[in-house]
Amino acid sequence: MNQKQNKELDEKSVLTMIALVVFYPLGIFLMWKWTSWNKWIKVLLMLPLMLIILAISSIMVVFIIAAKDKASLGHFEIRGIAMAPNFKDGQVYKADNNIYKTQFPQRGDVIIFKSPRDPNIILDKRIIGLPGETVEIRGGRVYLNGIEFEEPYLQKDIYTHQETFLTEYKKITIPENSYCVMGDNRPHSSDSREWGFVSKGNIIAKLLECTANCTGER
Repeated sequence: MNQKQNKELDEKSVLTMIALVVFYPLGIFLMWKWTSWNKWIKVLLMLPLMLIILAISSIMVVFIIAAKDKASLGHFEIRGIAMAPNFKDGQVYKADNNIYKTQFPQRGDVIIFKSPRDPNIILDKRIIGLPGETVEIRGGRVYLNGIEFEEPYLQKDIYTHQETFLTEYKKITIPENSYCVMGDNRPHSSDSREWGFVSKGNIIAKLLECTANCTGER
């Protein structure tokens, strides 16, 4: 379901709910006022109608929530070896497109985003540093605010080498609303070490669980 379909669904649902809220009480009022039925007969007629309206409203609310959740999820296929071996070439992952509308990106999140060099290129990397932190490469390790950053998801022999932007022993403060990102396969990843930080506005989604080719075999 795309954003246009989701918007149309919301509009139809709102119109239906308005109709229920306006016309149902109006119908009850007219029946009560203009019919000469015994009041207990009127009450007995109203109860099943009220239950039906409540049931329809509840179903619609559940349906709208489920549709919104489905619309917020997309899929992303890993290309290349920059995130190997944790994220392998050809694997397909669920991607939550709306999560960062309600919360800030967190350290360790694997995100997809528009490349700072070319917005037509979509990349996937892991968030290492957060806004306001200082990041430094020293002796093949990443340091945040002067403290060595533990990265248990990296293979033991992985060495974080310097690049043109993040050079050895150079401390850089991450700007507001920007993030330092790196690939898990550091020797084969073009990331913040080379081209700088990623702005929050360029983040598209957070990767969730693997849904296809999860063994890494194409």
